[in-house]
Amino acid sequence: MFTHLPVVRFLAAFCLISRALATPEGLLGSDPDTNSPPSAVSHKRVVAHYIVGNTRRYTEVEWERHITLAEQTGIDGFALNIGPTDWQLNQVNLALNAARGHNFAIYISLDMTVIPCAGSDHADIMSAISQYLGDPNYLKYDGKPLLSTFAGEWCQFGQGNPQDGWTYALSRVGQAVKFVPAFFASDGGFPESLSGVMDGGFNWNSAWPMGHYDINFDSDNNWINHLNGRTYMAGVSPWFFTHYSASSYGKNFIFDMDNWAVSKRWEDLIEHRNEVDLAHIISWNDFGESHYIGPIDAAEEQPASEAWTTGYPHTDFLDLFAYYIRLFKTGNDKIERDRIFLWSRLSPAGADAPSDPVGPPAHREWTEDALWAQFFLVAPGDVTMECGPSQQTWPNMPAGIVKLKLALYSDCQVAVYVNRTLDGSSLEFTPANFVFETQPSEYNFNVFVAASP
Repeated sequence: MFTHLPVVRFLAAFCLISRALATPEGLLGSDPDTNSPPSAVSHKRVVAHYIVGNTRRYTEVEWERHITLAEQTGIDGFALNIGPTDWQLNQVNLALNAARGHNFAIYISLDMTVIPCAGSDHADIMSAISQYLGDPNYLKYDGKPLLSTFAGEWCQFGQGNPQDGWTYALSRVGQAVKFVPAFFASDGGFPESLSGVMDGGFNWNSAWPMGHYDINFDSDNNWINHLNGRTYMAGVSPWFFTHYSASSYGKNFIFDMDNWAVSKRWEDLIEHRNEVDLAHIISWNDFGESHYIGPIDAAEEQPASEAWTTGYPHTDFLDLFAYYIRLFKTGNDKIERDRIFLWSRLSPAGADAPSDPVGPPAHREWTEDALWAQFFLVAPGDVTMECGPSQQTWPNMPAGIVKLKLALYSDCQVAVYVNRTLDGSSLEFTPANFVFETQPSEYNFNVFVAASP
């Protein structure tokens, strides 16, 4: 089982059009891009990170179920994060088999936090993966099989330095690959010392703010400038919370995902879509860090994260992602029906849970006790949000995307309403189990998500 330590251009015009919204973030664009099969040469792809370490009990049935759901969302492929064990390599084979008949691709991301890479004999993993690279459902990019990593900037593979080490390791694959690793630099910037071996770069930590500030495109700009025209892969993620004790993974902290960070991240990628080749969703099934968007399958083997994932499905994010994915790839932002997306924590950031042996997460003071709402409105309407005594109405919100927030401060059930005076139509959404509690029994900063039918 693996849970990541968060060391953690497309040539078409795009127009960003701001609308007068409650929090104005409306987006429009046009792009002559065609949605070619993901295995073909392409320059506008969306993939999702998949922790193979959680899939020991998977059969081809589970893989096809997840592939179908991802494909329906507009995702083009899974980046299979693998370790060195034979059973994980076998899961790659099952995933490729399950992708048959789907417009969906698979590629390998080597988890170098668990794959040995000191001696030259450790490059055997490279020859081991070569058997999959010619599969018709293995993702090709610029005509070559795509290969990535999580970390590995220290690896020497028995050579004198990491650059020579990776050059040697890649030679063991037996064919040319498109190497787009997620290497990290000690200063948090671009890994310049390894630039010579990179066909592109995956900026893992672009998916979240790395401090107490709203997400922005600054880190992306830095990587794009250093890559100087090579392939750029950007991260996007819905949330981040991890709650492991010092005796296990020793990770207990949050990132600042307030202020509709996930939507803002997508909108930044769309605004800069000329410069972003691949959008990489982090993640499909990394439960340990609370940023999964896929279902919690009965066959999943969670990395001891059940305490903060049970009762917290994130699949209601999928339709929100589907909208932004379509806009990122095609420029089509048409809103066809009313939808409501809601997400928040279910207890106050400052509440104490003395019976929780792990203790409160670091940086909890960064996050606001608020319900984050995003409305897709086909016509103007009056919007009301309430949770117990916290109630507010915003009259005559315009058609399009409307972002609103509501303060949460007492035990309450979340409910939202849209009313239209002109035609008398209304929409009420009171999602089950969306209940804010001021005295939690444990520290759970995972996000609860709900989307209207």
